[in-house]
Amino acid sequence: MSMAACYLAPAVILTLTLHAGQPANQPDFSGHWKLVSATGLADAALDLDVVQVVTRTTIYGAPMDPYYSEIKIARSTPTSTLVETHQIGIIGGMVGGIAAGASAPDPGRTDFSVRWDGNRLRFLKRIYYEQPSGLMPLQEIDETWSFDAEHHLVITTVERATHAPLRTSAAVYMRTSAPRY
Repeated sequence: MSMAACYLAPAVILTLTLHAGQPANQPDFSGHWKLVSATGLADAALDLDVVQVVTRTTIYGAPMDPYYSEIKIARSTPTSTLVETHQIGIIGGMVGGIAAGASAPDPGRTDFSVRWDGNRLRFLKRIYYEQPSGLMPLQEIDETWSFDAEHHLVITTVERATHAPLRTSAAVYMRTSAPRY
């Protein structure tokens, strides 16, 4: 074995070990969360169950730098539970089709995305209505997830609507159980 190979082998092993864990610079919101406080919300979820899926291999099974590819959220209130699954880093949308018996397509359109903004996770949903002059936004919901200094989950939501005042709300949650991996 050459002298260069002796020095490089430990460096390669160390590099592979460092990259085998969690994604760098992206917080893990996984776990069970209880509501601590809420402002501007009458219907904040009392409990959250969150699972962030880590992808470590390509579709062919080859190792790659890990990243959070999906987030699964169950938001529980006293009367219901809303379960959501979002692909992180995906931008998508829906356009209306022509309903049975209708003479024109539905003019509505919805765009959505879930992406990292530094160490915050942003969920953005926009609803548009097509006008002859172009698309007119009707509603935008921008929800941002982050940690505060005490490692509480802070969810801030800004809602904009064409014919309504700007609405901002925040909910703070404390983790009551660790992520289940």
